[in-house]
Amino acid sequence: MPSSPPPKTNPLHKYSVQKTLGQGSFGKALLVRRSGSAKPSLFVMKEIQIGHLSKKEKATSIAEASVLASMHHSNICSYVESFLNPPANTILYIVSDRHSRPHTRPHKRLHTRTSGQELMVQEREQGGSVLSACI
Repeated sequence: MPSSPPPKTNPLHKYSVQKTLGQGSFGKALLVRRSGSAKPSLFVMKEIQIGHLSKKEKATSIAEASVLASMHHSNICSYVESFLNPPANTILYIVSDRHSRPHTRPHKRLHTRTSGQELMVQEREQGGSVLSACI
């Protein structure tokens, strides 16, 4: 008698939602805690609705998640994992660290009273580093 394959576990069960961080037309950003972790493990989970997309658009969305997995930059939060909600596969979940890696150089802090005109002068003088620190 052939044995049936073991049931796939839903990766969503590993996380418990702490709060909603933001919401848009395609989905939500959630603060989640990994269940069963010895130390507190908080992550950001993006919940992206893909059920209404065409087959090609769904494939593109999933491909974008794999591109995120290969990106390693100090301004990009580290990718943890991504998965679809079984069995419907209408929601793409992308889990990442809460914070990006620390910057290698400190950014110059701007005072809130700096006018737009002063910012433009500082931007020209410093070759573009002032406004990039604000992004």
